[in-house]
Amino acid sequence: MNGQAFLQHWPLIRQVLQDHIDLDKVRYSQHAGERMEGRMITKRMVESILYHNDPTEMHEVKKYPFGEQPFTNADPVLTVVGIHEDRKIAVSIADQIPDEVKPLIAIDYDAIPDSYFQKVKAELGIKPVDPTQAAKHERKLLESLEQAGLFKQ
Repeated sequence: MNGQAFLQHWPLIRQVLQDHIDLDKVRYSQHAGERMEGRMITKRMVESILYHNDPTEMHEVKKYPFGEQPFTNADPVLTVVGIHEDRKIAVSIADQIPDEVKPLIAIDYDAIPDSYFQKVKAELGIKPVDPTQAAKHERKLLESLEQAGLFKQ
């Protein structure tokens, strides 16, 4: 099932991504930040693509055929493709995600003030989310993926 791994979990994955955007839980790795800067892709673009588009592909561990070192991914890789301001952007999520944050997007932009995130959310029409409901979505996703063998290597 090339690029279609864990297809049955994609709707829940999308819900968890939306919850994480709503709750400001999205963090970017230094590598992601460098790639985004080099390609002139903003956080706003990434979050809009993730929030408004369905996943387009997901590859199991060691089955991601792209990137600098194909077929070496330690975690599943999820890709979401969408259009933002006339640019087609593919956002891939994963790369040695720690167990305690498996459902999170592992990225780090802590220098950006919270007011920026609130402004972007308002501009994108992102609504507040109930943290309790978001936690339930996360638990359900983790349990479903664990049962499906996603985290076994």
